[in-house]
Amino acid sequence: HGLWSTPVEGGPERQLPVSITQMHWTVTEKGIYYLEFPEDPEAPKLLKFYSFQTDRVNQVGAVEASISPQDYSGISVSPDGRWLLYSVVSSTASDLMLVDRFR
Repeated sequence: HGLWSTPVEGGPERQLPVSITQMHWTVTEKGIYYLEFPEDPEAPKLLKFYSFQTDRVNQVGAVEASISPQDYSGISVSPDGRWLLYSVVSSTASDLMLVDRFR
């Protein structure tokens, strides 16, 4: 488990110090943004950033508690790093309808 890095020139692989969950992470030019899920499901989810330059992780924000580790929505960050985009699954139910003699 985990996220691993291998140098393009070759060499040993190493595990990065990030705790990714499902698809709740994204790679940018400067590093990796990811959501960390605390034990308490009602607590805000922490937005963390792993910097390629410093090889360190910092908390850069938090998002509402309604997002779940089971949501397979993923996240995205704007090119300037100012905006985070994520979705929340509010319902998994659906309706199937048959319309007879539809024109």
